[in-house]
Amino acid sequence: MNKFFISSLILSSLLIFSCNSKEILPSSSISNTNLVLENTTTFKETHSLKGTGNKKLLVIPVTFKGEREFIDEDLKIINKAFFDENLSSEEDSYYSLKEYYKKSSFNKVDISGEVTDVVNVNYTVEEITKEGSYFPGVPALEYYDNKSVSDEYLRNFDLDSDGFIDSVVFVYSSKTSSRTGSFWAWVSNFDTESNINRPNFSRHMWVGLDFFKTSSYKVDAHTIIHEMGHLFNLKDYYPSDNYNLALGG
Repeated sequence: MNKFFISSLILSSLLIFSCNSKEILPSSSISNTNLVLENTTTFKETHSLKGTGNKKLLVIPVTFKGEREFIDEDLKIINKAFFDENLSSEEDSYYSLKEYYKKSSFNKVDISGEVTDVVNVNYTVEEITKEGSYFPGVPALEYYDNKSVSDEYLRNFDLDSDGFIDSVVFVYSSKTSSRTGSFWAWVSNFDTESNINRPNFSRHMWVGLDFFKTSSYKVDAHTIIHEMGHLFNLKDYYPSDNYNLALGG
């Protein structure tokens, strides 16, 4: 499913220091507010991917304090779902995202990328919910401000050299549940400034580990394939801004 958002940076920045390290409080995250669309056809997405050529995704696993942690097998599943060359040949597995778009584009789209180390957020889901921060913004700022992540490394994911990472995917470990509306899948934008030297985050996907492991497939890429379509600026084939209407497509 796709949600459309207009993003804004929270101006207040609450920082605490311990042993010369900086921790980012939820209220200092990159923020996002909902845009209610009266007519989805008039909304223009920004920083969407072009429909052909090489694409490089930065995939960042995220664990919030007190939540289920990733194990090595989880990270292998995520990597295979995104980037495996021939996942569909394995028993009980669907196409990988790379396979699907290469095949459906008649070899005109080639997707590559990397799965990073896990970003461990030192705040609970309840704390972030209470603070009202935009969930993807918390690990986004945590990762972006990490000095061990070099400018050169981030530039590898800005193939069009516009000062924005072309697309970043945050994969959260938390179980998908009704506890909060933040644990489902969507594509949106951050309201950030272009930075040619250290490309910034803008267009991003937010998806949970549970979507990769289903009763139908050992490695299931259906959800990320759908959301990847939104990174290409494809629309939902249902009225995603009105939950009172029948959904389909």
